Parts: sequence; structure tokens; C-alpha cells
Amino acid sequence: MHINAVTSYEVDGPIASIIIDSPPVNTLSADVRSGLFGAFSRAASDDAIDAVILACAGRTFIAGAEITEFGQQKEAPSLEKIQDLIQKSRKPVIAAIHGTALGGGLELALVCHYRVATHDARVGLPEVKLGLVPGAGGTQRLPRIIGIAAALDLLVSGRSIGAEEARSLGLVDLVVQEGPLLPAAKTFAHHIASRPTGKSQTRDRAREEYLFDPSVFQSFEKENMETFRGYLAPQAILRCVEAAASLPLEAGLEKERREFELLVQSPHSLALRHLFFADRQAFKLPFQVSSPDKLAPAITLLGAVDAIPDQLPSPFKAAITRAGLTLTSAVTDDSYLLCMGTDVEAALMRHKPTAQQPLFVLAPEANENFPVLLNENSDALFGLVPLERNGALTFIEIIAARGTASVGAAHAMNFAKTLGVQAIFTQADGVSIAENQRRAFLDAVQQHGDQQNTKPSLSQTTASDALLAFGFSPTFCNQAALTASANAPGSDIEDALSRLAENGQALADRGDIARLTDLDVLWTSGLGWPRYRGGPQFWHRHKSAFEKFEAGH
Repeated sequence: MHINAVTSYEVDGPIASIIIDSPPVNTLSADVRSGLFGAFSRAASDDAIDAVILACAGRTFIAGAEITEFGQQKEAPSLEKIQDLIQKSRKPVIAAIHGTALGGGLELALVCHYRVATHDARVGLPEVKLGLVPGAGGTQRLPRIIGIAAALDLLVSGRSIGAEEARSLGLVDLVVQEGPLLPAAKTFAHHIASRPTGKSQTRDRAREEYLFDPSVFQSFEKENMETFRGYLAPQAILRCVEAAASLPLEAGLEKERREFELLVQSPHSLALRHLFFADRQAFKLPFQVSSPDKLAPAITLLGAVDAIPDQLPSPFKAAITRAGLTLTSAVTDDSYLLCMGTDVEAALMRHKPTAQQPLFVLAPEANENFPVLLNENSDALFGLVPLERNGALTFIEIIAARGTASVGAAHAMNFAKTLGVQAIFTQADGVSIAENQRRAFLDAVQQHGDQQNTKPSLSQTTASDALLAFGFSPTFCNQAALTASANAPGSDIEDALSRLAENGQALADRGDIARLTDLDVLWTSGLGWPRYRGGPQFWHRHKSAFEKFEAGH
């Protein structure tokens, strides 16, 4: 039977199965919460039911909360009300997980008595990446289940883990290696139904299992000091887990709620949530194009010399290896084509690229003729500007000819996705927007330094110190300091940041970028701008909110 449009309630003997079907990823929307509350209420009142299974249709378990609801008044019932029903259940509740159980989805599973998962399922609490602590008991229940050290690792990193790792930690009770998940969950439910709740409720775990040990927190904070720099959520998570280790569950949950409410209204979290959507939007091309034919996992290197693999930047080669792509000099009909900027002419002579098999030019700025060649081969030639951080490839700018709308652009974007890096698509007559933005900012810093003899300053820190305090990466700070001769006072360095935002607006007005938010993606993924400040466009729009918030902290 159906509880509502997205929730069904199925009975098989003494086992009730609650099935959520809310495409695309079964997020905890108001309809889903309403259905869950009704279904668990029904199961609690049905004396014929001995155990309850929570599962999902479609490609995944509950993938998380509705991010758009953060900071907003939510419709009843709350997730906490549903968790309270499960927590008070005298019948064992089994979460049957496939796909991903993230954020609120995992927090719902944590309150269940048992968790079974398919072998390829993944679980995690990624809220820290949105500048938040988990807001529905994640910081309290996870340490009680897997221990303090393991919980801190997962909570502060925000990483997801596979089913086998989750089982080894005690987070998952059974991994289903093959066959349908729901029948396996029912077999498991029959096995444990004779025990009232099978094992002790998470809230009732003996405190000795996760006793407070200050040294664990001190060591963790010391080891992750650089990761924490500027970010609010990791420190809040530490405080919440300390509460889990020293307070009853109810008191810990209240601590977690307070920390969540403080963070969810902060401009830091708003910035990270802005980037969550902007990063995904950046992969969308600014025109409609049919899905390209899939190319083989191989890269044909075209160039004037056989030693071209040695010319590839190490981070780029590492990304190729990590993606499982092979490098070859043999041209096939379905491989990616790649050459260095210095070898574009030779590569074009060796093999004529097409929209279905375009040529990617790495470091096109090395060839002064690239803009001309790009226009002559507008559907089949694309520049790639790779950017790295801490020795790892993190970003690729895809340079296309102005007005290009070929399937070749989709191939270029798919190539970036295959490498596992963030990307944006630009059409600025063969000029790199990444270099344009970097140079625009450094020029603004230089102008600021030149004007200091006429503009009073409140601080005598250098440009490098001011940018480091703002949250920029040390590498970028050093570049800026060199440009400004390390003499620009820091109090007005924000003037240069504001001019950078104005420069970005001009790029958008000319059509050089697909959307203004792509510049925030460029800066935070490739040029060292701190993610908790959202990028130059976001920061410029919310500058007063940042100033007000930070004045109170």
C-alpha cells in the first residue's frame, strides 16, 4: 500500500518494508519525511509486525537532505521526529542501503538498529564540505558506533567509504555480495526478529566504549591544523564529538543542534553551498549538444618529437594514470588526441581532428598562433589550461573558439570529468580566462601598492600577509607579494579583490564565460581562493555579511 506518492508500505509475513521512491536521489524532502513518519507510525502500531526494513527504489538509498532547505523553515515532520520513532521502536529496524547513504540519509540509517548494504554502496557525512556539522545526530551516533578516532576522520574529511570499509568499522552489519538487496535484508530481518532490538540502541552504548580521551582530540587537531585554517566547521565538529564522548545522547544532540544553527547562517557555509551548485553547473555547456560517442580510454600524443610524454606536467600525467587512461603515439579512430601548445601545427599536419575526435592542446599559451589555429579549426580544436594545487591537478580550463557549439566541446568536458577534475568552458578568442583573471588581480594589487603613498592604511602588513589572512594559498600569496613588491598594506587589499570582481563582470558581459559563477569555480578550484569565501563574485556580493560575521568572531 502507499502511504503517500513517494512512500510505500509492504508487508511480507512479520516483516514490514518501507520503500522510498522519490527520484532522482531520494533526498529527505517534505514528502519523503511525511511518508516515513506515516510508515513508521503504522509499523509501530501493527502487532503483527516483528521487524521493519527501510529501503529505497531507484539508483540509491536516501542521498541526503534537501540542501535548498538549509536555513529555511521546514515543513513538519522533522527528521528528528522520524528518528525518535525509530529510536523508541520495540521492533528492530534495518536500513537496507544501496548506492549512497550520505548526510541525512546516513544519519537516518545510524538511528536504525542494523544496517545492511550492497557491496558497492558508499556511506558518508559530507556536511563539512558545506561548512556545516551533521545536523541530525551524526556527530553523536557515529562515535558511539565506530569509536572516536574513526568518527573524527570521517566527519572532518567528509569522505565517503565503501561497504567493506564500513563493515570493518562496525558501521555496516552485513554486506550483500550478490543478488537483490531487499530479499537479503528480509532474510536478515527474519534472523534477528526474535530479539526485541537485537543489539543495544546506539543511545544506550556503554560509555566505556568511547570514553573521552583529550589526547585523541589534541593529536587530531595538531595533525590537521592546516586543513582547519580558516574553516569553521571542523572545529565545531571537534566540539560536537567531544560532547558525544562526555555527555548523554540528548545533551550531545542539543550541542550539535546549536552548532548547526550557528553555522548554517554563516556566510562561510553560504559560500560553500554556493560552490556546491556552481561546481556542478560549470560542467554544463552553454549550448545544447547531442551526447558524443564514447572514446576509448587512450590518449594519442601528437607532436614534433617522440619525447612528448616527458613534456607533460607531472600532475597531468598522474591524473591520466589515476583515470586509467593509456598514453600512445598510435592514432586510432576513437582515442583522445593531445598535443603540447608548441606542437599544434605539427599535430594538425599529422592528423586532421574532427568534432567527433577533437585535438586537445595542452598549454596553448606557448603558441602565439593558437588563437588563429583555433578559429580555423573551431569545431575540432580546444585548448586545455591545467591548474594544480599541492602537486595535484585540480582544474582544467577548456578554451574554445568564440561561437563554437560542436560535439567536440562535449568531448573536451568529458575528458576533464574522466580525469576527475573541475572544469569550466570559455570562449575568449583563444585567450585563457584563468590567466586573464590572475593577471587582473596581480595588476590590481600592483596599482594598490603604487597608490599607498596617497592612501592612508590601518595596517602595515604586506600584501602576502593580508592575502594569507584572507585565506589564499601560500603559493598565490607569494606571487602577489612579488607583484606588489611586498609593500602594499593589507587593510585595503580588499579593494583589489573588488576590482577583480568588476573585471569578471566584464568577461561575462562579453560572453567570454558561460556564466558568472564559473569564475568563482575557477578561483576556488584552480587559483587558490579560499572556498569558504565563495570566490570573487560571491564574496563581492556578500562582502558586508562577511565583515559583520567576522567582526563578531
